[in-house]
Amino acid sequence: MSIDNDKRELLKLKQGLIEESEAIDESGYDVVMPDTFMGKLKNFIWHNKLGIIIGIILIAIIAVVCWFFLVAEKPDISIYSAGNYNVTLRQLIESNSEKYCPDFDKNGKVKVSIKQAGNDAVMGFTDLYGEVENGNASIYIGSRDKLTALYDDMKNAKDQEIFASLKEITGEDGYLIDVSKTAFGKDNKLLTIEIYIAVKNTDTDSRKQAMEFVSNLYNGKTYMRD
Repeated sequence: MSIDNDKRELLKLKQGLIEESEAIDESGYDVVMPDTFMGKLKNFIWHNKLGIIIGIILIAIIAVVCWFFLVAEKPDISIYSAGNYNVTLRQLIESNSEKYCPDFDKNGKVKVSIKQAGNDAVMGFTDLYGEVENGNASIYIGSRDKLTALYDDMKNAKDQEIFASLKEITGEDGYLIDVSKTAFGKDNKLLTIEIYIAVKNTDTDSRKQAMEFVSNLYNGKTYMRD
């Protein structure tokens, strides 16, 4: 609208010849609402993107938790390695000891799992004692010195006997068994590496199951499986 036109419109407005709404040139952007499904979908996503992102994150977290508790295969026996054993040896123990292990959870599969302590002196120590306090391992393996030191530390600090007596298996007092002197150790020729085994002293079924497993390793009782 030119300056002359503006003057004329203002004069008419003063004379009452036109309404104010007619004089004002209301201009702006035309808002066109999408009329297709994809257009409406894109519009919805754009205006709700933050809520959608948060929803996706929550769904992913729930999926991981469900997988861990419902789908992931849980071991029949959990072993904690306090010794610095390499991956090959740990895998050998896991796979070759499964024939000695009952199917405790009755799912038709048998799994023995070994968790290795950290190699770093500080982190390994922290991980070891964290496992003692809150871990799921029912059996510990390591050198005699390592397991004896752990037993003594817990005895002195909390008056807690962390390992159970194995007399019912060996017929002798003590809480450690030299794996090389078991039927399992002789069958697998683990004679050049020092490995002792101990059972965590708890009041749960895990102790009973661990004792049965260790007894089988000691005496050579195995299970026929496909």
